[in-house]
Amino acid sequence: MKNFFSNIISGIGINDDILVVAFVVYKILGFIRQSRAEQLVKGLLVILGATALSDLLHLYTLNWLLKSSLAVGVIALVVVFQPEL
Repeated sequence: MKNFFSNIISGIGINDDILVVAFVVYKILGFIRQSRAEQLVKGLLVILGATALSDLLHLYTLNWLLKSSLAVGVIALVVVFQPEL
């Protein structure tokens, strides 16, 4: 019996981890689509992409402004998700 459980535990590998991560991401995306946060998340992703691009192009002032707006975006997430929290 002990050998049986050790075989099951040793059989868990990377494929199982990928399945767990895929399931969690699927549930998070489903939650975002069911709530009013879809537009907010899209906006934050655009700001995040613009921040990365401005860092890559060495646009320091724009990068600072976008990073500051990301901090405000995190607070906005808390406000939007207040009923769920």
